[in-house]
Amino acid sequence: MPVFLELLSDSPFTGQIVSVPILQSPNTNIVDTQNINCTVSKCCLQMKRFLHICSTLNPESGGPAHVAIQLSMLHTQMGHQSEILTIDAPASSHFSDDTIKVINAGPGRFGWSYSRALIPWLTKNLPYYDGVMVHGLWQYPSWATARTIQRFRRNGVVCPPLFILSCGMLDPWFQSWERRPFKTFRNSIYWELFERKTLRWADRIVFSNQRECDLAQNTFPRYPKEKDLVIPLGVAEPPTFSESMESEFLKHCPSVEGKPFILFLSRLDPKKGLDLLIQAYMQVYSHAVKHNPQKVYPRLVIAGPGKSSAYGMMLQEMAKPMANQITFTGMLTGDAKWGAFYGCDAFILPSHQENFGLVVAEALACGKKVFLSRQVNIWREIVEDGVGVAAPDTLEGAIQLVESAFEYSASPRKDALDARKTFDNRFQIANTARIFVEQFEALSSSSGES
Repeated sequence: MPVFLELLSDSPFTGQIVSVPILQSPNTNIVDTQNINCTVSKCCLQMKRFLHICSTLNPESGGPAHVAIQLSMLHTQMGHQSEILTIDAPASSHFSDDTIKVINAGPGRFGWSYSRALIPWLTKNLPYYDGVMVHGLWQYPSWATARTIQRFRRNGVVCPPLFILSCGMLDPWFQSWERRPFKTFRNSIYWELFERKTLRWADRIVFSNQRECDLAQNTFPRYPKEKDLVIPLGVAEPPTFSESMESEFLKHCPSVEGKPFILFLSRLDPKKGLDLLIQAYMQVYSHAVKHNPQKVYPRLVIAGPGKSSAYGMMLQEMAKPMANQITFTGMLTGDAKWGAFYGCDAFILPSHQENFGLVVAEALACGKKVFLSRQVNIWREIVEDGVGVAAPDTLEGAIQLVESAFEYSASPRKDALDARKTFDNRFQIANTARIFVEQFEALSSSSGES
């Protein structure tokens, strides 16, 4: 059967009937981490079995894979059973942990993470979980999962609550007829055929902050606002600094040994505003050297996957006039990554769109002040706590960020404890993991009562 006919077919459900509560559509909810009174012991009164679904666990893919892994590990530490289903090839080994089972149902096809094996696997196994979290949209796994659960319920088969984490993928920045006409047209068609139904069949659409939620509500027509749920996101506690981290980082970037530097660490992607950052750095550095050539100014380290891409090559060509000051390291992992965070004077992220910015939270966890655009949705919290500077995602804004980072690099730094306090209070993913458990339990309880 042709792929799209197979996907759109409405054949009757033939799966196994199990005894799990039938769920009702919930009302909109916002979870405030400041008022959460949940301990690990409370969450572990009854072991739950959770399934995380993510197209890939390749670390180069960005935030969804990182969040899926971190939540799985934390739920396991809380006494629950957590598994991850991907569309990676069966032999893939992007992540390995003895306590977490990874099921690879790929390889994905058609640039859509399509796998013929996915729906049969979901049909056989979904009813045995207590909660399902799909990380991301616009790919086959989110539609297939929601469709399978919808068929369960239509046929009177009980199944777990489905939470879909939007991961910033409903942001209006991606729907620009001027900047992305083809992709905007494609997304509009896909929305009507698949994505609107996917979200309607979910129990919750999860956002990492209120601004992300607000922006998503007007991006597409007939958006199901009643499904919205805001659960503040976070990152795991970083490892304690060690000298091996510094040495591993310097293997990738020996030119900054003993020198101050500003760090950008993320994917080399047009939405990250790197072209503006490089232009801004070159202008600010040239102006500073002209006025005080004896002074030492921070270098710029650009770390992340995509160095060999067309965009990455264009950035390196742009930076050639200052090759001695601007370094591209490629992707950093493990000790090298943490060595970069701990070793930098400041962290910078001039993105055009970030639903959260995991790397911002990681920088704060390492005690670093952050300089970011106002399109990073957590910028207000950063500025409110006095642990960073925010500016527009324009060349002028990027210049403002670089100038502020230069000034900060030259001054005695007293923000390490403040940055760490912001991380502890706002961006600990352990809080996020507990809230997910509470929300699944609340949905199951309310469904049982009804």
